[in-house]
Amino acid sequence: MLYQRRGRGEMHRPGIRTIVGSGNSTPSSLCAPFPFDSVIPPPPRGLLERFLRRLTSTISWVVSFLLVVCSIPFLLLIHALLVYCDGYNREVVARHRRKWLHQTVPHVRPVRVAPSPNFPLEGWHMRCEDGRQRWHYGRLLNVEEGNELGKAQAEGCPYTPYGEAGNANDDFEDTGATRTGPRGGPDMRAVKEERCRFVERYQLGLTGTAHVKPRGSVEEAMRAGAEFLLRLQHPYSGHWPNDYSGPLFLTPGVIFVRYIVARGNIRNMFPPHADHHHEGDEPCLCGEAERLELIRYIRNYMNEDGGFGQHTEGHSTMLGTVLNYVALRLMGVSDDDSDAARARQWIRGEGGAVSIPTWGKVWLCVLGLYEWDGVNPIPPELSLLPNWIPFSPSRLWCHSRVVSIAFSYLYGLRWRQPDNLLLQCLRYEIYLEPYGNIKWAKHRSNICAKDCYTPLSSVYKVFAAVMSLYEKRPIKFLRRRALEVAWTHIAYDDESTHFICLGPVNKAFDMLITWIREGETSGRYLNHLNRLDDYFFMGPEGLRMSGYNGSQLWDTSFAVQALCACNMELLYPEEMALAHHYVDVAQVQENPVAATQFYRHRTKGAWNFSTRPQAWQVSDCTAEGLRVLLLLRHKPFPHQRIYDAVDQILSLRNRGGGWASYEPTCAPHYVELLNCSDVFKDVMTDYVYTECTSSCVHTLSLFREHFPDYRREDVDRAIRDGVKCMLANQRTDGSYYGSWAVCFTYAAWLCASALRISGEIYSMERHPTCVRLVNFLLSHQNTDGGWGEDVSACARGVWVDNPSGSQVVNTAWAVMAIMAASGEASSTELRRQLRILKAVSAGIHFIVSRQLSTGDWAQERISGVFNGNNPIHYPGYKNTMPVWALGVYRRWSKTYGQHFPRSMD
Repeated sequence: MLYQRRGRGEMHRPGIRTIVGSGNSTPSSLCAPFPFDSVIPPPPRGLLERFLRRLTSTISWVVSFLLVVCSIPFLLLIHALLVYCDGYNREVVARHRRKWLHQTVPHVRPVRVAPSPNFPLEGWHMRCEDGRQRWHYGRLLNVEEGNELGKAQAEGCPYTPYGEAGNANDDFEDTGATRTGPRGGPDMRAVKEERCRFVERYQLGLTGTAHVKPRGSVEEAMRAGAEFLLRLQHPYSGHWPNDYSGPLFLTPGVIFVRYIVARGNIRNMFPPHADHHHEGDEPCLCGEAERLELIRYIRNYMNEDGGFGQHTEGHSTMLGTVLNYVALRLMGVSDDDSDAARARQWIRGEGGAVSIPTWGKVWLCVLGLYEWDGVNPIPPELSLLPNWIPFSPSRLWCHSRVVSIAFSYLYGLRWRQPDNLLLQCLRYEIYLEPYGNIKWAKHRSNICAKDCYTPLSSVYKVFAAVMSLYEKRPIKFLRRRALEVAWTHIAYDDESTHFICLGPVNKAFDMLITWIREGETSGRYLNHLNRLDDYFFMGPEGLRMSGYNGSQLWDTSFAVQALCACNMELLYPEEMALAHHYVDVAQVQENPVAATQFYRHRTKGAWNFSTRPQAWQVSDCTAEGLRVLLLLRHKPFPHQRIYDAVDQILSLRNRGGGWASYEPTCAPHYVELLNCSDVFKDVMTDYVYTECTSSCVHTLSLFREHFPDYRREDVDRAIRDGVKCMLANQRTDGSYYGSWAVCFTYAAWLCASALRISGEIYSMERHPTCVRLVNFLLSHQNTDGGWGEDVSACARGVWVDNPSGSQVVNTAWAVMAIMAASGEASSTELRRQLRILKAVSAGIHFIVSRQLSTGDWAQERISGVFNGNNPIHYPGYKNTMPVWALGVYRRWSKTYGQHFPRSMD
């Protein structure tokens, strides 16, 4: 159970629930510091209450069943009509996206605005507590929580989380790597502190500029890269900290909430942190430092035309420009500031903020800078739809569900910030005509052409028109009921994620809604505030909001796998013990309370993208986390928790054999007809993804090798059906579309690796799927030996060469895909074998040629993406992927590459 009723002195206090952990120890990161009234219904008290609940549930089910049965002819007709409309609409949208010819701009830019001399970058520090990352200005005396193994190593104390053989598996031998040896003590503690500071300085861009220094051999380059990768590991927490930013519409949302809660007082927007205790009893200056760095980050990502993109590599859009302009003004930037003037000129030059996309419309309404009449209806009554209706919130993709419910709550209240002088000025600044003269209803579907990636469907326009009629006279008791149901879902996501929330968008909205309902002194709001810093990351450009509360598990799993590919995991027992420990503490070990009522899937045994308290299961994250344990099998780990992870992966499998991201697909694809995000694609339900399917097939295949007896029939069937799904997803040109990174090289690597280890394809070198895949990659290799894809390939769905040329990360993915899919050299026609050898050789040469003197690789173009049109930054990829490729190549060249020149061995 996630929750346990407690009170002061262990006295029973109904309704107050404090989050606690479970397992061998309770990580402090799982504890909510402030009590709150839970929305989770208590268990029934006695047989009568249990009977009444069961009776109510049964009656509801029977009524729904009878309603469905009586409506079958009508429902079939509607279903057929929607299927037809969906097919037509997808063709229309595909044509629109192929014309998406906007040019990208580099993510890495000169830092135009330097830090304030009062707050130099050297003063920033990062706390990592079992993966939880928080930046602060000045050194803190607060003791870091968690990190048991890292602290034990520093003190030279043994740490055995599973004892001896009792809880560990017989075939998981303990080599002593989980214990510290004579290296512990004060000297080791000093070493760890020095490594902490290096990690901080690296993330802040303070480690100096390294020059390109190609190594003389693959072996030398691989070792230099691996050693530098190990330097980036946090020496206490065990994970690899990294930035995870990119979307430029995230940071403004939190600034808006701070402004509203502070009632327009800038000093109160960024107050000193009450829980910070600085060295020498220095006053806490973190609030002011945060404000200045947020302003600096926004300034540094202004485009040359004065606008802001939807993301850091994007052309200027109305969404990015309006939100960031308003954010600057709310943080104290004057209207005559040069950057503010340029942004305002861009907004007015494009027709004003009336054409901002829906997400921006909602934020401006909340601030009183737009009218709710100008927003297409988002009625909270949709929360009352029964689960059997395809458009029910229970069937939506989880991110769309939590965001749309929050939107609907605010829309149902028509809530807006009380007026003040600054807001009145902003109404004048961002519109072309007087605010009071604007015909808001005319602009409900008015979306700036530079923003509109997914046009509204005709079906949605009809739906919006019908809902507009309803909004003229909403049923009052139904509206009240719907608002309460929406609130319970909002509050439940807060509770079940320990107030981290599923993502940054609903984090900001949930925090605002909690303040509206309960005030800034409530336990719920204080818990929200306590978790807000988890989303912020500091870098050379300034302070920014991440796309999650970090990518801790994801980056750690890839770092470990890269080192294992180099056969170096046994050379660094202390570092691998730390990584193994982080994967251990990051696993979710319990299922959500009241999961069915709140549309949650099981989570026991899962890993998510970041940290355990966030608690949302992800299919490929679970697969990658489990794979780390299987690769580090010389370290003890309970069998049952490995089985739990396999159960979790199998539970997420779709009927067609593939895997979606968070939950099995539970809605027909035509729900996408109601996509009103304007700027994203594939947001309405959780689709099957090649990458998620590949990760799950890969890990299940590895699991089957080491645990051949556990659920063998289910595992075999899942692997077999997963491979069929992957083969079916290949395009006619041999490519695989990547939905979570850029783009075709990424999907090719994951897919080819999974096909190879699965053993389901005999003679990969001759299989049509593998031949076409290799041919596709060979056809896009550049003359310098590398590969380079632009992020617009994800938006347009076709290969687009990167304007900056070959990219190290794309090249690493491409060569690993070719090596995995090329099969056996002995069965390959000689001319093709030599062509493959030459291509892989050139790719490896390119990777080695870009390596820096430190063993690092320079940050190039952005390599992550989500929902087709939004790149996101994975800086860890430039450290893990080249090392991984070099490690794979070293082994591959000894078998396949027997004719390869020895100068590269």
